Amino acid sequence: MNRIDSTKAQLDTHEAICAERYGHITERFVNMETRFDRIEADIREIKESTQGHFDEIKRLIGVQQNEKFKTIIVTAGSIVVGLLSLLGYIVVHIK
Repeated sequence: MNRIDSTKAQLDTHEAICAERYGHITERFVNMETRFDRIEADIREIKESTQGHFDEIKRLIGVQQNEKFKTIIVTAGSIVVGLLSLLGYIVVHIK
């Protein structure tokens, strides 16, 4: 019986140590999961912020393109009006 009692005591000690180790492992996994959740939230926030900045850049590019288009139209119109004026002047003064 002494040997059985010794083996049972060793098994009980082993089970207690394993339970403590398992508890620590579980605690570390929970801590890691919490960290990963925070990292995921930070990444999501960075992504949303970056997307907002990209949207603003796209808007500014669109505004800039519209301004360039308006400038081209005004310049072309001015040239056409100038050429028509020159043509009118020439027609009037040729007689």
